[in-house]
Amino acid sequence: MSYAVALACAAVVASLWAAPDLGGVAGAALACLMLAIAVSDWRRYRVPDRLSALALALRGFDILIAPQGPRGEAALDAIVRTAVALAAFYLFRAAYAALRGREGMGLGDVKLAAIAGAWVEWRLLPWVVEAAAVCGLALAIARRRHGGLRADTRLPFAVGFAPAIWLGWWLARIGF
Repeated sequence: MSYAVALACAAVVASLWAAPDLGGVAGAALACLMLAIAVSDWRRYRVPDRLSALALALRGFDILIAPQGPRGEAALDAIVRTAVALAAFYLFRAAYAALRGREGMGLGDVKLAAIAGAWVEWRLLPWVVEAAAVCGLALAIARRRHGGLRADTRLPFAVGFAPAIWLGWWLARIGF
């Protein structure tokens, strides 16, 4: 069994344990989508649009099936978080390109920020971004130790960002 399949199985079980209802099924689907995005970015430096769109649509479904609270408030909060995260990452991307004269972050990472905003509560959103940054830093250090890091080396940020999104969702479900 591959590592990706084993991780997906573990994340599905953890999702259903944290939320033993349809919300857990949505969380399990989110876990699988985030893992697929991470694998795609690792292999091809691409965050597929279809997977991003599916993750956002899945969040809409998750809000609709939620048993507690007013759905309108949950939907509005998710939309505001999505817009704020998307705008922040897009502006960071644009500022980096203006300062450095080259692209430093792909639009796939901006789309992932929107997904993070949709799925992760305000209080955990900075933690998710920080976890992704730490993972990216660890990847850069590993590449440097093996002689493969230059100023123009591409690093797949979604490898850490996508799983951190699911982890942020999971932590909220277990009451962290």
